[in-house]
Amino acid sequence: MILDLINLIYAPMDWIIPIVFFYCTSFLQTLTVGIIGVLTIGKILSIWKTKLCTFLKWFMYIYYLGYTLYSLGIFRNLLTLNILDWTTFVLSVIAPICMVVLGKVISNAKIKGYRIFTYITIMLLYLFISWLWFLFSPKTVNFTILFFVWIFALVVVGAVSIINHFRGDDQIEKK
Repeated sequence: MILDLINLIYAPMDWIIPIVFFYCTSFLQTLTVGIIGVLTIGKILSIWKTKLCTFLKWFMYIYYLGYTLYSLGIFRNLLTLNILDWTTFVLSVIAPICMVVLGKVISNAKIKGYRIFTYITIMLLYLFISWLWFLFSPKTVNFTILFFVWIFALVVVGAVSIINHFRGDDQIEKK
């Protein structure tokens, strides 16, 4: 019964993710969904400080974590997982968290007295990891499409931030 409910909740993502993020596969696709999809939408939602946006942002983060567990088969095969499966699970969950923590640490640095946005730092780390992935496994990623999607995500977040600023709702990260 619980597995059926979990399948009902997460199975549609098995169709959506490969279509939307067709330009990369395997672990990089999980990271791409987390960074380009979830983090970008979370950043856009965090610009507006309403309770609904905060709820949607955290719901999306929790849904992504659940989908990661689902896509790795953790719910279906909990008792039969081997060390490789557990390693895959740990890396898939910890990689985005480590990128956010590292992004926070790097964003504390100042350039000409201004702090760097955490989102931009994380996006640069993601681009670097994607480029390295492309160098070592070029058949699993189309880096040109990934780069244009990366630029698009930055432009969208920048445009929303600028519009929000000129509207007078200057609630962007002030640090």
